Amino acid sequence: MQCLAIVNENSPEIDKLKTAADLDDADFEQWLKEERQFLRELRDEPEVKILECAYVRALETRQKAE
Repeated sequence: MQCLAIVNENSPEIDKLKTAADLDDADFEQWLKEERQFLRELRDEPEVKILECAYVRALETRQKAE
């Protein structure tokens, strides 16, 4: 339970930093939500990127054939 000890030990400092930066727990929850969404989107490469890569490969193949 080292993680709980670390959280308990550092809570006063974290609270001071949150106050100084005008942050609350909802801000951290929102950041986590945004990060999860970002990582989910990274998992699925956009089709336009796939098509761009295929186009470049086709150009390279054509150039080698000439």
